[in-house]
Amino acid sequence: YKSLRLRIFTSDVSYLDEAYQAVKIKDEAEFEFLDLTNCDADINSVINEFILQPYSFGEQRLVRHQLVKISEERYHYIFAGSQAVIDVTSKRHLLEGILVSYQSLVNECDDVVVADLYDQFQANRQLYDTESTLQFWKKQLADVTALEVSKPAAQKDNPSWVHEELVVPDESWQQIRAFCNTHKVNPELYYKGLYLLLLANLGRWKGGFVINETKSGHSGNFEKAIGCLTETMPVVISANQLELENSVDVFFETLNTDNAEAAVFQNLSGQAQKDLIPTQQLRFTYQYIENLNNLVLESQQLETKYYQPREAGLVRFNVQTMKHGAVLRLEFYNREFESNDFLMRLNRLSTQVLAGAKTLNDLSVLANEERDNLLLNWNQTTIDYPQESSIHAMVERQAQQWPDRLAVMTDGVGLTFKELDEVTNRLANWLIEQGVEIGAHVGICMPRCNEMVIAMLGIMKAGGAYVPIDPDYPVERVNFMCHDCGAAIILSSSTISLSKLEDQYQIVPLDMLDLDDISSYSPALDISSDDKIYVLYTSGSTGRPKGTELNHRGLIN
Repeated sequence: YKSLRLRIFTSDVSYLDEAYQAVKIKDEAEFEFLDLTNCDADINSVINEFILQPYSFGEQRLVRHQLVKISEERYHYIFAGSQAVIDVTSKRHLLEGILVSYQSLVNECDDVVVADLYDQFQANRQLYDTESTLQFWKKQLADVTALEVSKPAAQKDNPSWVHEELVVPDESWQQIRAFCNTHKVNPELYYKGLYLLLLANLGRWKGGFVINETKSGHSGNFEKAIGCLTETMPVVISANQLELENSVDVFFETLNTDNAEAAVFQNLSGQAQKDLIPTQQLRFTYQYIENLNNLVLESQQLETKYYQPREAGLVRFNVQTMKHGAVLRLEFYNREFESNDFLMRLNRLSTQVLAGAKTLNDLSVLANEERDNLLLNWNQTTIDYPQESSIHAMVERQAQQWPDRLAVMTDGVGLTFKELDEVTNRLANWLIEQGVEIGAHVGICMPRCNEMVIAMLGIMKAGGAYVPIDPDYPVERVNFMCHDCGAAIILSSSTISLSKLEDQYQIVPLDMLDLDDISSYSPALDISSDDKIYVLYTSGSTGRPKGTELNHRGLIN
């Protein structure tokens, strides 16, 4: 087979990012024999070491064979081939051919030779990327965006390739087949739809996005061909298809129609897809694999296991039908993607669809316990708190318990709780002398600094409610706010000019105010948790700014 003699070379011109295939006229298979009968080597480690050897383009063979002797009665035959030259189905056909050849040799009869269809397959590739095909996919991909999902919360110390499996029992599989027959879709399309819905949910996606579907090219004349016949095709899901009001029936019906339309334009090369599909952090792929019967040698079934390549930036989901039931598989690097019970959630979607879910809104990827946590348990925010206290009383208790601990700091200058308590008592007593009573409004117009905290607590201790005023507000807005709330005093800073305000306001630069002769004892007023603590004004974007009051109990809560 020519595909087994392929080499892939890069261009001799350094600035051309191109590669080409060359078929060697004559070549020998790279075949290794390993005898483990007298050693304790782990066969799985041997297999992994062999199949995970990287391939390099050029003169190196892209197909390798190894025969491992375990005992006189038991051997392992390992066949590895780069996906650039041979796909999984071709490997299976090749193994079948090898077994037939072996049996023919043992029985001393003529070998059965399967025709090499490499030339015909390459000729078929010349029909790719026609103008109509490119125009179709440009239109399909015009409104899609890159699908993004959350990366793992914690970086893995030892990143590894993860392989997860979930068995679909025969009873469930028969229900799926019955659903597919009723809705005129096949199991391949059924699981493709569930996969798209789950990805949309995990990414909280509202727009259209695209994944890749891996399809076998082994059909018709190429059913038994040996080579890389695998096709990777875009699967586009639009925002309209993901509308929650859509019925489940319409979703699958639309998916079936789109699938049939895309099949007409499936001859799209990998390079064209690279140019058309938005760059994505992760590529999500889907593959549906029909039941692979065990190979037979001398009337005995051979145990066969398939390994797929590990690729960075790839999340691979496939469904393989079995003689009874099916197996769902998910593969990825754990440093790039977090499963979060992906297969269980997909199976949950399937259960809901089979149970008769009417619309997409009826489908949920959450387990009952998760849903209860999100809607109920995590929203149980009821907690005991000092409802009869006030904010400044809580700060005073801190000052009594930890007087020398740092309470506030700006630009390297700090105050302990004791110092903060004393200076705010002095300010409160001064404000009371100026006529501030319980419920009175006092403006604060200064940048964020120690004095701003002093002003807030001092006003509270005097029984007043502070009104924050942004120093960058226009003078008209400041005049309106002070007039509207009746604030006669505005605590400010010497760095801020409020000279354009109306004359009736008492503007006090707090950093210049001498409070040394004022008592440092708390005014000890009877302030309840229902008294106002501040008044905030709206932006006024829809009309005049409006003041909103909040009391101590609300802020403590």
